[in-house]
Amino acid sequence: MKLWALGVMILMAAPASAYTVSSPLTSGCHEEITASALRQARGERPNAPPLAASRDERAMIDDAPFVIDDDMQDLAGATLLFAVRDNDLKGASPTDTFAIVPIAADPALQREHCLRGPNDDAPGG
Repeated sequence: MKLWALGVMILMAAPASAYTVSSPLTSGCHEEITASALRQARGERPNAPPLAASRDERAMIDDAPFVIDDDMQDLAGATLLFAVRDNDLKGASPTDTFAIVPIAADPALQREHCLRGPNDDAPGG
């Protein structure tokens, strides 16, 4: 390959990005995507209303280690956001890379991330 062609390819490369959970250092792509999907479902379906939280549930929501938008502060919305974070964190802090890197790299957990497994490299994989 010509050196100039390699240079053009490098200059045209798109920036890499990844989905993240909310932390003091990152915005919460997972939370934003999930909240957006619930908002859409609530707008289209009357059977997906906000659920009132009990006193204890309200305390859990108020103590969330991430920002929960006002319209997601009901029991259903907050529970969904807590659940979507569990795939990535398994109880670890989002800033503890020594704890979360092995979680993200664990082959047994890839289905939770909707990622391809080692056996998914066929033509239809």
